[in-house]
Amino acid sequence: MKHLKIVASLIAFFFCANQMQAQLIITEYIKVKDFNSGLSRQAVEDAVYAKGVKDVKWDEDTQMFTVSYEWRKTTMGDIREKVDNLVSSMSRLENHPESFERMQERKRAAKIETASK
Repeated sequence: MKHLKIVASLIAFFFCANQMQAQLIITEYIKVKDFNSGLSRQAVEDAVYAKGVKDVKWDEDTQMFTVSYEWRKTTMGDIREKVDNLVSSMSRLENHPESFERMQERKRAAKIETASK
């Protein structure tokens, strides 16, 4: 009987700990205006990843990031800073057409190389 109580207590503890872990992850949305990077969706999402970020989804149609993160490891401010850095670096590239064009050519070459494999 004593062993049964110990096992039941351990199961209850692990269940509660698992529930607490699920509550530590927050999902928020970031709207970005007039962002046309020319990068693949995966490249845009990778640019926003940081420590504590669990998932990033970029929807080009709505111009919105969906970010899930652990609130104890990072803050929304840190994630917004990553998004702002991405947007500003892409706008700098657009202001220098030769750099932007080179980036587009590399993207097209990567697509052709991937398609031929």
